[in-house]
Order: sequence, then structure tokens, then C-alpha cells
Amino acid sequence: MDQITEFSESIDRSLQFMQDLEHLMLLETEVLASRDIGRLQPILTEKQALIERLEQETGRQKQWVEGAGHAFTPAGIARFFRELDPSARLSNHWSTLKEAIERCDRLNHANGLLIERGRKRVAMSLRLLSGDDGQSTTYDPHGRPSSSKHRSRTLSRA
Repeated sequence: MDQITEFSESIDRSLQFMQDLEHLMLLETEVLASRDIGRLQPILTEKQALIERLEQETGRQKQWVEGAGHAFTPAGIARFFRELDPSARLSNHWSTLKEAIERCDRLNHANGLLIERGRKRVAMSLRLLSGDDGQSTTYDPHGRPSSSKHRSRTLSRA
């Protein structure tokens, strides 16, 4: 098997892993939005396994690129493709993989925001239960937050 075919197959494997990861991240979004946390652990486990496979495949790709005397950077990879495959088939294939990576990155960011919103919701609930009405923060003359000395009664004291 020639190097172009091997590298192309490696990109295909990476692309399949990324598509699988994208599917899992969409499921993760659904689970986070529905707050059905019981469904989250299997998704996270499978996600971790996919990420490990992606890292292994990326390591192989890095070895090929660096073995040909190029840095594993966008510029080095572009030179590697020009040398190895003047038809630009690999370069086009690589672009498809990069697009999948960018979609997963956006999903990861969006899921992170969902998690942060959930964390803030829990923190607010805990503050309310402890008697902090959430309105007690004011600002000093320098614009820095300043907690009010007057606190609401806790639920247990009410």
C-alpha cells in the first residue's frame, strides 16, 4: 500500500471518529438540556474512548508528516500534501476533517455553556435555601462588588 493510500485511510478513520463524536455531542446536548443526568455517563464514557482513538490516529498522522521532514502545523501539513499528492485529493480530504473538528469544537463550547448555566442555577438555589436572596450584592464607589451586611433569614430560621 502506498503512502497516499495509507494517509488517506487514516484521515477516513479520523473523519469517522469525528462524525461519531459529533453524534455523541449532540446527544450530550440533548441530555444536558433535559437535565436527564442518568443518561450522561455512558455518553461521556464513549466520548472518552473516541477521543483516545482520535489521539492515536492523529499521532500516526503526525509521524508521517514529521517523518517526511515537515512540522505538524498547518503550513507543514500543506507542504507534505503538495509533495505527496499533487492532485490535492488529500488536502481536500483533510479540509473535510478540519470542518468536522470545528463543528465538534462549537458543540463542545455550547455544551460547556449549558453545564455552566446548570451550575449557576444550582448555586442560586443553594444561596436561596441558605437565606441569601441573591439581591444582597451592591457595588462600592470604585465599582467593585460589596456584599451587604444585612442577610435574609435562612429557610431553617424562617
